[in-house]
Amino acid sequence: MSSAKQKIFKLFKNLSEVVHFDDKTKFRESFLKLHNRDRAKYLFSLDGKARQHYYTYLSAHELARVLESVKTRDRLRHLDELSTERVAEILAEMYVDNAVDTLNHLPANQVTKYMGLMKPSTAHKIGSLLHYGKDTAGSIMTSELIAVTEKMTAGEALEILKKQASKAATVSYIYIVNDKGILTSVISLKHLILASKDKKMSEL
Repeated sequence: MSSAKQKIFKLFKNLSEVVHFDDKTKFRESFLKLHNRDRAKYLFSLDGKARQHYYTYLSAHELARVLESVKTRDRLRHLDELSTERVAEILAEMYVDNAVDTLNHLPANQVTKYMGLMKPSTAHKIGSLLHYGKDTAGSIMTSELIAVTEKMTAGEALEILKKQASKAATVSYIYIVNDKGILTSVISLKHLILASKDKKMSEL
């Protein structure tokens, strides 16, 4: 067994022990060391009762990251184990494209129920993509990107990047818009980092 697999096996063993002894703090310390995919593997290895126990240990944000790492059918299966309110919280914490993908597999009445429990701004973001048919380009788009204006300097753009990076689905590219919000250019993150801080985005 490789050292990486041994480490994961040990963490899984420790996690099983702390779930049994109901030690939330120790569980979180061990569990959050795992990659999201390994967190999901551990989640799926539990029986239903233990998994319900596990759900109470994690925030909606943490569960969203775990469930985003698995196939849609597995995501739906485990969301079905949770209350309507909890599912709405988790969907609201997912990246918009993943939330849309999940909701597109559910009956309309369920979608309406979940959307109604979200903040209006979040529901609007998700709803703006929901009308696209399944398997169309629109349904796999994301509105969570980082945009800056042409008049900003590279230094100002980097400050915005720092503030918004955790909420963006991707930070590989920065989108540049004009005063009307129309896309005029796209640059790579590497290009932005290497640019002089006083350089205007329009020049880049």
